[in-house]
Amino acid sequence: MHSHLSRRRLLAGSSALAMSSVLTRLQVASAQESTPGAGFPLTITHALGETVIEAPPERIVTLSWINQDIVIALGKIPVGVPLVTWGADESGLHPWTHAALGDAELPVLLETDLEIPFEAIVELDPDVILAVYSGITADEYQILSGIAPTVAYPEAPFATSWEDATTIIGDVLGLPAEAAALIDETHATLANASVDHPQIEGKTFVYGNVSTESFFIYTATDIRVQLLASMGMVPSQYVLDLSEQAGPDAFYVEVSLEEADKIDGDIVVFWFGSQEEADAAAAMPMVQLIPAFQNGTYVAIVGQPEVMASSAPSPLSIPFIIDTYVPLLAAAADNVTA
Repeated sequence: MHSHLSRRRLLAGSSALAMSSVLTRLQVASAQESTPGAGFPLTITHALGETVIEAPPERIVTLSWINQDIVIALGKIPVGVPLVTWGADESGLHPWTHAALGDAELPVLLETDLEIPFEAIVELDPDVILAVYSGITADEYQILSGIAPTVAYPEAPFATSWEDATTIIGDVLGLPAEAAALIDETHATLANASVDHPQIEGKTFVYGNVSTESFFIYTATDIRVQLLASMGMVPSQYVLDLSEQAGPDAFYVEVSLEEADKIDGDIVVFWFGSQEEADAAAAMPMVQLIPAFQNGTYVAIVGQPEVMASSAPSPLSIPFIIDTYVPLLAAAADNVTA
C-alpha cells in the first residue's frame, strides 16, 4: 500500500506536465497587470445571495479546500489561504499546492480550523473572498461580505464539483477561457488514467470511512464520489438510496456498524490517515462483514496527503494522486465477478 508520495513522485509523469503548466501560468500572470475586462461588473449568484465583482481582483483570499488550488492553477497567487493542519508538508500547505507555487512567496496562512479569522482577513485587505467550495454559514457570509465581495457555493455546502468551482473562479478572475482550458487538461488526465485501466469502467462503488462506532458513507453529492464517477465508475444503488434519504444538503451518512453487510458496491473505498488506522479497521469484525472486503474488492486509501488529494480533488491534487489511486481501483476491479 502506498502511504507516501515523494516530491520526486509528485513531479513525475503527468504530474510534472501539470505543474509545468501551472508554473507557466504564474510566470505569465506575474508579467502582466490585470485590468478590468469584458464582462465586468460581474454578478455571481450563489446559495447565499448575489455577489457583484466590479473588476478582476488582485488581492484574493480563499477559504476551505480546493479554492486556492484553482486560483494558483490559473496563474494567480492569493494573499491569504487556509493553514493546512492535516496532510500538509513543511510549508503548511498541501504538497501539490506548495509545488505549484514553486519559488513564489507563500500566501499568508489563515488558521481556520476552529472559526473564520475575520480580523486577519480584514488585515489582508482583499478584493474578493472565495468560498466556492466551502461550508460557510449565512451569518459568516454576511460578515465576510462586509469585508470584501464574497462568493459562496452555488447550491449546497461542500458539494461544489471541482469543474464548477474552476468555472466560477475563472469567471471571477476574468479568466474564463483559461478556466475552460484547465478543466479540459484535467479531464484529459482523468481520461488517460481510465484508458490505461479500462476494468474500472462501469464498476459500482461506495466511498466512506469507519470509526469504532459507525461507518460514514459519502453521498452522491460529495466531491469524493464525483471524482470516482468522473473516471467512469458509478455510485452503487446503495449510495443512491442513502443519498435520497439524506437529502441534497448532506454529503455523508452515518451508518451503524451492525449494517456492514448492507454496504453494497462492486468496490468499497475507505480512507485512513495512517497505515495503523487502516490495519485496525481491517481487523474489525464488522468491517470484515462488508461483502467487498470478503470479495477482495475493498480499497484502502492511506496517508494524509493521499486522502486529502482524493477528498479535495482539484486541478492540482488530481495529478498528484492519479498514479497511485487508479491502480488500486483497477486491482480491486480485477476481482469483481460478473
